[in-house]
Amino acid sequence: MHLKIALAASLALIGASTWRILLEAARLLILTQAVSRHEVRSYASVYQSGVSLRPPDPLSAALRARPWPVYTFIIRITAGCRQAHAGGPSLRVGWVGFELMRLKKHFRHVLRLWSHARGLSLSIGDTVRFFASDYGPRVGLAPRVFTISMGNWRVLLRSNAVDWRILYEVFAGVYRTEPSQKVARIMDLGANIGLSALYFHSRYPEASIACVEPSPGNLNILSRVLALNKLPATIFDCAIGPESGSATLYDTTDPSCCNLLGSGRNGDKWLVVRQMTVPEIMSSLAWDRIDILKIDIEGYERVLLRQNADWLSRVSCIVGEIHDGYDLADLRADLEPYGFDTTQRSPATKYGQITFVAVRASA
Repeated sequence: MHLKIALAASLALIGASTWRILLEAARLLILTQAVSRHEVRSYASVYQSGVSLRPPDPLSAALRARPWPVYTFIIRITAGCRQAHAGGPSLRVGWVGFELMRLKKHFRHVLRLWSHARGLSLSIGDTVRFFASDYGPRVGLAPRVFTISMGNWRVLLRSNAVDWRILYEVFAGVYRTEPSQKVARIMDLGANIGLSALYFHSRYPEASIACVEPSPGNLNILSRVLALNKLPATIFDCAIGPESGSATLYDTTDPSCCNLLGSGRNGDKWLVVRQMTVPEIMSSLAWDRIDILKIDIEGYERVLLRQNADWLSRVSCIVGEIHDGYDLADLRADLEPYGFDTTQRSPATKYGQITFVAVRASA
């Protein structure tokens, strides 16, 4: 019904002649494939630059940014058809081809979200909240935190395109390991919002967990997740490093990418945070060993594992992620002197990220 209303409104707005142009372009695209990939890419670059093809009125300009696939497709096509038809069949076909690719991308994203929700065994209500955590900010809804139940556990997801991905990756087993001995002490470096701590607790309910996280935004959710699930965890609101003192934390727009190295973007916010060392945290907890060390500190592992790293001899197993500029060969070179056998878990992403597990032979 909503689609019919949108179609009728669009037809009344732009007139039947423009729809004939649209249908002609679609027919050319599907039946004759008159436009090459190069033409579509060229058209896409022109469209994205906003040169001469930007929808002329404020309403269309606002609606074209909405992520809903069908409405976005209709508004974007109708708003620019009058401008595009003067460019001839090739430009018209390029327009439709580009929009069809965008529509296909949206549908793939929806299917991915649905697949992840099923993989997490979410209820219908929690699946809706799972979708809303990703699509809410895209449609201009006010930021909020969603509570989602996963069996006996409750997690919190913020309105962004990151938290739901981390939830799925963590519970899909990105940090899974099979230690040869009882796990009693787990240190989570880069605890984020507590999803990895919750995963470790679900596997090792008797273990004590130390959560290290410097970002104020993440710390708020982290403390709430730990309280909701009554986890036996201690939060250290600090950065981790080879020396104690203070450090500059670069707070990026991506809440999973706050780091101590800086991204080189002027828009990044920064703040000074306390920095502790691994031995200091172990001492404060009266730990003599770490059974599982999880590391996801956005590139700073290249510093942590190279400087003042003798504490690695007291770690049995390491799981985590390395980042661009520090590859698997570098990691192995730093861990092998302490008796670790390192295995790559996943191929490198386009950003150079690799997940790994490293186990000490004597552990």
